[in-house]
Amino acid sequence: MYFWHVDKLVEDFRNNNVSEKEKFKYFLLFGVLMTLCMDPFMYIGLSYSVIDSAITAGMLIAVIGGTYYCYISNRDVDDKDFISRFLCIGLPIAVRLLIFSIPIMIAIIALEEVYGIGAEGNEIDVGMYRTTVGQAIWTVSFVAIYYICLGNKIKSIAVKSIEKGVVLDN
Repeated sequence: MYFWHVDKLVEDFRNNNVSEKEKFKYFLLFGVLMTLCMDPFMYIGLSYSVIDSAITAGMLIAVIGGTYYCYISNRDVDDKDFISRFLCIGLPIAVRLLIFSIPIMIAIIALEEVYGIGAEGNEIDVGMYRTTVGQAIWTVSFVAIYYICLGNKIKSIAVKSIEKGVVLDN
């Protein structure tokens, strides 16, 4: 794995010397770095609480575990086109989950307001921004559900291919 020598990596790609496993490693590390790098920007000018730290930790676990689950699912299919499948199949799954999650998130916020959840120190409150335990649980659950759905759809490539009589290389 190259961290600095881009030209060597480009040469490896030209010569088809980058395996799906190596691509997975780059993709996983990229996901982890993006999660870690984006987190501070979400809290510029706001307080950062233990709940926010828990969300970051949960997101990292979900990104690492979920990406690995998707990779294993793809490897078990035919070990080809992992990143293409991940991105292309992942987009409509993310859109669907986002549409379904909006009413759930509104319900969580409404229930927290009605029952006063968060008033006992389970939230941070800075201006109009606050994070509650319920919101933290839902956020991490949403990401975990995304990866489970994506991995299952990647696995279904093998099932559909077998049903059509297509032989997958292993």
